[in-house]
Amino acid sequence: MSSFFKRKGVIAAAIITAVVLVCAAIAHFGGANPVSKVLRTVFSPFQNGFSYIVNKVTDTTDFIREMNGYKEENARLVGEINELKKQNKDVANYREENERLKETLELQNSLEN
Repeated sequence: MSSFFKRKGVIAAAIITAVVLVCAAIAHFGGANPVSKVLRTVFSPFQNGFSYIVNKVTDTTDFIREMNGYKEENARLVGEINELKKQNKDVANYREENERLKETLELQNSLEN
């Protein structure tokens, strides 16, 4: 069973190597000769597919690398939200106390008159 997977891995590696070498040859012999045109026509779909896969893998690995930054920023923002909630609660308490003190002052002024 393991030789089956080894053989498949070797075949896949050989195919990938061949595609990369052909793409390099196309890039190197990029002139207008007929061989270059045929190679470009035949291997262009493979080159496009390979580029697509590489771009997707790169995007995914970049996203995974950036996840730690997102987690740190999220923790910082949660802390900031909690601090703002506390400040908001303190402001509400100060307003209530201010209203009570105004009422007390009005009562005191009315009793003095």
